[in-house]
Amino acid sequence: MYNAFKVSSNLKGSKSIWLFILGIIISAKISQILIYSFVTPVNLDQLIIN
Repeated sequence: MYNAFKVSSNLKGSKSIWLFILGIIISAKISQILIYSFVTPVNLDQLIIN
């Protein structure tokens, strides 16, 4: 994945490494936010059948 990023962005050296790491972190946070927005928290009290 890094090699594809390096070739497509035409960057070299430490700048490409830092941008790749930053991109991975940002995409992970965005995916966490999106997944949490689609999956609503479940109230366990409603699931208990008396």
